[in-house]
Amino acid sequence: MAMITGLNDKVKARVHKNTFGVLPEGTYKAKVTKIAPWKGKVYKSIALSKYGKPTGETVENLEVFNAQATLEVTDEEYVGKRVWYNLTTHPNASFVLENFLYATVGEDCSLADIQKEAIGAEVSIYVTVSSYTKTKVDSSTGREIKETVETNDVKSIERIENSKLKVFEDLEDLEDLGL
Repeated sequence: MAMITGLNDKVKARVHKNTFGVLPEGTYKAKVTKIAPWKGKVYKSIALSKYGKPTGETVENLEVFNAQATLEVTDEEYVGKRVWYNLTTHPNASFVLENFLYATVGEDCSLADIQKEAIGAEVSIYVTVSSYTKTKVDSSTGREIKETVETNDVKSIERIENSKLKVFEDLEDLEDLGL
């Protein structure tokens, strides 16, 4: 938009799609647009579990890394809406990272390379809506008020065949692999 310098300036009329807000529950096509840098945190002790059940084992002084992936919906009705998917190296949630890599890169990948390898990948996501109560201070009265905030949760992420996955350009590529 051109800068408005006075009340007599003409402004172009057009519809702007709201890229924020909550998506209705459902399945959407999306593209990975950003992955934040990894942040590490050392845990003194982590009780390990498998399928949600304690194994009785613990790991001491383990550094767990977390990063947030931004996914932008590409389905026509909600194009541009964004949701976030949290990646983690926590040993009790290895499936999160494994599913993300399978859906975006399609093969094993070092965590140092995930930002460049997964960006641009097209995926299918299943999104739900959850809510929580937020307490804030009303600036005009100084009183605490509670409000319900809705947010999206990405419950699953799946690969879309032939998106950004490596594609063999010619038969020589396949022959190099012995196929």
